[in-house]
Amino acid sequence: MNLKSFALALLAVVVLAVGAFLGLRESRHEVVMPPTLPSPPASQPRPKLPAPAIPPIQQAEANATPQPSRIKKMLNGEELLEIRPEQLDGYLAANHRNVASLLAAFRLTGNRAFLNEAAEQAPNDPRVAFESWSRTQDKAERQKLLETWERSNPNNALATYLAAANLFKSGMTDAALGKLAEAAGKSDFSYFARESVLDCEEAYEAAGYSDAEAKVAASMELPLPHLGELKGMSQNLADLAKAYRIAGDDASAQAALNIGFEMAGKMATEPSYLIEDLVQLAVQNNLLQGLDPNAPSGIPGKSVQQLQDEAKARREALKADAQQSAAIFQNLSDADLAGYCDRIRLFGERAAIEWFKQKFGPP
Repeated sequence: MNLKSFALALLAVVVLAVGAFLGLRESRHEVVMPPTLPSPPASQPRPKLPAPAIPPIQQAEANATPQPSRIKKMLNGEELLEIRPEQLDGYLAANHRNVASLLAAFRLTGNRAFLNEAAEQAPNDPRVAFESWSRTQDKAERQKLLETWERSNPNNALATYLAAANLFKSGMTDAALGKLAEAAGKSDFSYFARESVLDCEEAYEAAGYSDAEAKVAASMELPLPHLGELKGMSQNLADLAKAYRIAGDDASAQAALNIGFEMAGKMATEPSYLIEDLVQLAVQNNLLQGLDPNAPSGIPGKSVQQLQDEAKARREALKADAQQSAAIFQNLSDADLAGYCDRIRLFGERAAIEWFKQKFGPP
């Protein structure tokens, strides 16, 4: 029973109780005698013993296994919220079919007409460029979209890193290194995550889903296509550093690794998601593979082995937190899970997990 059903049931009980109370007040001066029942005859027959066996009364309702909520099914991968384009007509109209609402409609339905409409309406919008980039594998088209993103948001390092990754895939190593040099001077690493989640929440609610269902589903829908690209480019940089060392150019080898470490440092800016932290560690691990454990890592005061040990400890701690949280999830109400999603968006997933463990974990 959800909160609304519970409130209605409670209201019905209150109405019945009040009605009974008023009825008693109106009749309190009347004396009503119970009806007189006829006395049974003295020779009333009795059932013969031993009595035959009869099946027990089935208490199906009392013994029925509670059915998991839609949210629990979503978390277990058993059910996903389905949205038809026509369910979002009201949502799109209320938002004047702006870019944010069109992109949310595209993510929830997969109907490319919404993305095309957003691109026609705002061809230079960085949100449109990011969404469109993630939906094509054509390298030339990807480069064009990333350049659009760079022009519209010149301080965004992520767009420039992704452009460098695309150039590595195209075999244009020198051009990729030029892009990486540009990225070094940029501080922004945003990809519109929180805005996307809020837009999708609103769209789910407009389609008829509950507030809690909308929050959880919107968090699960968040696309993170850039993480795989950055992880792949870290391997490109590690291979490039190895090639420089073979050529006897240790300075260039270290410079290539330093570019990767700088990128890793920007990847999990707060508030971040757990997967961003884990991919950040994977990037660092790629850069350190094959190096002398006792050699300087390029990070002041840290050897290669020290960095590897720290990364391993952090990775195990993150996985342990995630496993503990997953076990607690099964016993939480939908409202608590919705609150957890709110905290992820506001404070990051690690902070949300800590709050989660303190409130719901074992004492």
